[in-house]
Amino acid sequence: MNDQPNNNRVMVYRNLTKDCWSVKSVKTGRVRFHVKVITIVNGEFKVSECGRQRVIREKKKYVHAGVVGEIGFSPITLDGWTRVRYNPYTTATFVDMNNNPIHEASEIHLTWDGHVYMRNAA
Repeated sequence: MNDQPNNNRVMVYRNLTKDCWSVKSVKTGRVRFHVKVITIVNGEFKVSECGRQRVIREKKKYVHAGVVGEIGFSPITLDGWTRVRYNPYTTATFVDMNNNPIHEASEIHLTWDGHVYMRNAA
């Protein structure tokens, strides 16, 4: 979606140990902070196939998927947003509730309870 390097780009993934979202700088690769809720704009859904295969093979949870983009403002309501999910055992990509592959979205909202929603700008 965005080929230009950007110092503000982050990768967000679910931190199961801390029960929150970890926000990692794409530039440095370091975790910047942890949050319960976050919205990403100009986002891409990323899955490392190598990491996914390791999860399947070892049946252990490893960080191998997340959302990459820039931090945005959280919505007041999720009306009109589409729920997105990812399960490494059943799909190779993030999918919507009809199992259609999802690769990018203009806005992605990650909630306190671990759910992910997306919407594209009109």
